Amino acid sequence: MPTNMLYYKGQNTPLPLPNTPEILSISPLTTSKYLQLQQVRFKENNDIKVWDIANANDSVAILLYNRDKDGFILVRQFRVSVFLKNPLHGFMYELCAGLCDKDISPDEIAVQEIQEECGYHVEANKLVLINQFYSSVGMNGARQYLFYAEVGEQDRVSEGGGNKDEQEYIDIIFVPRGLIHEFLQDSKCPTTQSFVYAILWFERQKFPTRQENIQQIPKTELDRFEKIKELENELEIK
Repeated sequence: MPTNMLYYKGQNTPLPLPNTPEILSISPLTTSKYLQLQQVRFKENNDIKVWDIANANDSVAILLYNRDKDGFILVRQFRVSVFLKNPLHGFMYELCAGLCDKDISPDEIAVQEIQEECGYHVEANKLVLINQFYSSVGMNGARQYLFYAEVGEQDRVSEGGGNKDEQEYIDIIFVPRGLIHEFLQDSKCPTTQSFVYAILWFERQKFPTRQENIQQIPKTELDRFEKIKELENELEIK
């Protein structure tokens, strides 16, 4: 495994954190490379409505499973938007992910992000599309393609850690499969909804008869994603 990878050993052994970045200033946004602020005027049921949106790129995220080590490979990076909401949770534990900001397919974007962030090479035809989601539907409605990929140690081609030319500073985190539920309940390791959903999918695919796995997921998260599955079935989008 990459020498810069951190290993999760349980809630009683906190992972070391980098130094917290310093906020230098906060100012109103006028132009952005990643967002286009727009105001939309539309008619619904004879009512004229005005809605502010932040148009953003679609994205990919990948649940990466190391079959040799029987565990999951995540990334940790500083998220300033989360930090401003909760200074205790500035460093987020996430799936490997990236923006669809190139003229290539989402699966090709995913392949690039896996190698860039985590240091493993995966063929595009080995990716499994778990599902597609719309995030921040009241604000931007960007779509995320959620993939699954398996890697072995023979697939490692670099140290990963992100693209330094884009000022990415990414830690690679390994979580053993046997500790994944403890990790999900660890308040010191804040994570995302897509990661919890991906783990639920993984366990239903790999261990369909082991209901105790599902029952161990934190109740609030399980309820949330059970509701998602109900909506999927109603909309027949699966």
